[in-house]
Amino acid sequence: MNEEAAETAEEATGLIGWILNHGRVRSVFNEMQAEVSVPPGKVLAFLVANMTRWTTHFVAFDRLCDLKDPLRRAVISRREDIISGQVGAEKNRQKKQKLENDAIAHCELIDDGGFWRRLKVVVDDLEPICLGINLNQTDALCPNQALLTFAGIFLYFQKHSKPVVASGMMKRIEKHWKALDQPMFILSLVLNPFEGISCFGEKAAVSPFTLNTILLEVCLFYLSISNFYFNSLNCKTYRRVCSRPPKVPRSEEEEDEYNAVQVRKEREVSESFLSYLSSKGPFEDWEKNKKSFQSIHVSFRYKKAIRWHSHHLETTGDQSPRHVESIPDNASCLRTRQLRITATWHVSKSGQVGAQFL
Repeated sequence: MNEEAAETAEEATGLIGWILNHGRVRSVFNEMQAEVSVPPGKVLAFLVANMTRWTTHFVAFDRLCDLKDPLRRAVISRREDIISGQVGAEKNRQKKQKLENDAIAHCELIDDGGFWRRLKVVVDDLEPICLGINLNQTDALCPNQALLTFAGIFLYFQKHSKPVVASGMMKRIEKHWKALDQPMFILSLVLNPFEGISCFGEKAAVSPFTLNTILLEVCLFYLSISNFYFNSLNCKTYRRVCSRPPKVPRSEEEEDEYNAVQVRKEREVSESFLSYLSSKGPFEDWEKNKKSFQSIHVSFRYKKAIRWHSHHLETTGDQSPRHVESIPDNASCLRTRQLRITATWHVSKSGQVGAQFL
């Protein structure tokens, strides 16, 4: 999908391997690091990507970008030392020339500003994906966090400078999002009191009544359907939502009684949900007590987690997400106040509810 990025990744991998495979060459670069680093004497290691752990490519490339300045300084001021360091004591004329050409080619690559610009784009493209993977592979991940990672990655690639990459990644994200239980993920975000509906933009057309309908469709719709639906396609969903289905068959009186109970439950849930959305009743003093609740119930790692500054994507046009110093592991810890999820809602005749990013 992005041949230029693939070529740049190969060049970066080859450059890292070349440096690590030649001790004298690496010593020249390390000496330059120690000379220009702050504080002086600090030397960072060159990292190698693991072929079976593709997220390590991001770490290796990101470190290479951090070492751009000392590498280019060394190539400019100590090119002869680099070439002689690779050639070593080789006496064979042909082999010596081949080693010299190899060293010169790598020096030219390091001195190529276009290579570093392309590598920066590769690193920026990998970063939101790697962040999403690190979040989603933990057992402590909450559905609302998973939804925000999907939305964050989508918004990043939506504004990608290459239309082909933007279109391809958006289609892939939509494909994976479509395979998920969308209403459950969306409701988990809405029911997170730290987020509520603040993450939804104007195009999402989200209203309390729309969300109330979705909640009832997901949680209670399958509790009030007739015997026909128990044996239909909705059976799996019903068994997943309700762990104690009513006995079948039932008499007419039992059916009426059961439906009356379900209607009452739907009304109670609906009233509670609307009170939550409007901050009324038991939820009225949430804003006043939010900080104290957070200090008691939210983990220490959440407090130290770096926010994903997605507002850079919207306000400054900067397509590079900020670095994450620690991976959060608690509900509502992925703080993206400026993130706006744009979605269209649709409720089909079969009761299936879905949302699609725009």
